[in-house]
Amino acid sequence: MIYIIGDLHLSFGVDKPMNIFGNIWENHTEKLEENWKKIVKDEDTVFLAGDFSWAMKLEETLEDFRYIDKLPGKKILLKGNHDYWWSSITKNREFLEKNGIKNIDFLYNNSYIVENIAFCGTRGWEIKSVEEIKHIRKENIRLNNSIQDMNRKINEVEKKSEEQEKNDIKIKKKIAIFHYPPITKEYIEKELGKQLGENDILKTLEKEGIDQCYYGHIHGIMNDENLIKEYNGIKFELIASDYVNFKLISIQ
Repeated sequence: MIYIIGDLHLSFGVDKPMNIFGNIWENHTEKLEENWKKIVKDEDTVFLAGDFSWAMKLEETLEDFRYIDKLPGKKILLKGNHDYWWSSITKNREFLEKNGIKNIDFLYNNSYIVENIAFCGTRGWEIKSVEEIKHIRKENIRLNNSIQDMNRKINEVEKKSEEQEKNDIKIKKKIAIFHYPPITKEYIEKELGKQLGENDILKTLEKEGIDQCYYGHIHGIMNDENLIKEYNGIKFELIASDYVNFKLISIQ
């Protein structure tokens, strides 16, 4: 099984209590752990869509990583806007290895194929104004890097499938994971796609045949009337931890 959730905002190594942001965050790590253990098994995979830790330095994340590492499943982390501790992928992996943390990896300029589903992704950026084009361009480049890696792996899987004459190892879905929402009301209302041109993340997703996107970042949503759930054939789903009440979402 595959699961996803975003915005854990862990702070075991720094003083940053989350209950100041509302009652829903009271004892949120206990709620998360309880919900996690109810459904996730050791052989499962869990994607974490950014804002993993409030730590400012990599060394300050150790207790946060230990908390996640002890939970069942393999975990794959995406960078969020508050993950200031994030160094390079190499340094992140070296840090985990040095501290005996084995069931965590990262989604950054790379991709994963899990249970015949292909995953790409990047942090993204707030797509509300063409003035943010510099940052959006960088994230679109990272997204393309991830997609190129994904397509390479898909080609390998499909070639293997043909050679072995097995239909059960063909890719059944392409999913992109972001921290920021990859689509906003402003994008549609201001027709930002026309202004962003080749830097348009949505056009990249459409061109590459992405079926579904998951994202976090947005908090305090009391209802989902303002959320865009589908656009040009691509489905979008918010999985910020407070929005899903600290329950992991199943990907099938």
